[in-house]
Amino acid sequence: MTVTDIQNILLKYKRPLALFVAIVVLLCHCYLEIAQTHTATVYIKYLSEKAENGQAANGSALKPYEINDSYVVGEALKQLGINDIKAASLAQKITVTPVLSTAEQEKYASWIDQFSSYEETEDEKLNPVYYCIQFESDDGVQFAQDFLGALVQQYRIRYAQKYVG
Repeated sequence: MTVTDIQNILLKYKRPLALFVAIVVLLCHCYLEIAQTHTATVYIKYLSEKAENGQAANGSALKPYEINDSYVVGEALKQLGINDIKAASLAQKITVTPVLSTAEQEKYASWIDQFSSYEETEDEKLNPVYYCIQFESDDGVQFAQDFLGALVQQYRIRYAQKYVG
């Protein structure tokens, strides 16, 4: 089969081929529209003087992972005017990650590489004060941004009630 034969076959069946390509493109578009997720991200910082020691303002242990507590998620949904039936499922889509400075990461990496007095220096390790909060949503980018904003606002209220007093 030569190139001319292939061109003749393509010209002979150009309408079914064009229809097939159009259907495939349409199916791909529909699939991507359904399967697409959006991620909203926000960074928070604990401003308390005791935060570097892992303590909240009142001296109790700092628990940044309370932001994905179902109560806080439910309050954020109420703020947005949404029924909190899916609060538990939305809480599972929230990730909280500590953000360490590059200098701290390099210091800990050198401790691990040397394995010298790692246990002794672990007590001197500062706790992170910056955290990355990410929310992954199937409901669109605007919902993800609005929900994450409401979530941080409700977490600030909860933190103030619980730890600042």
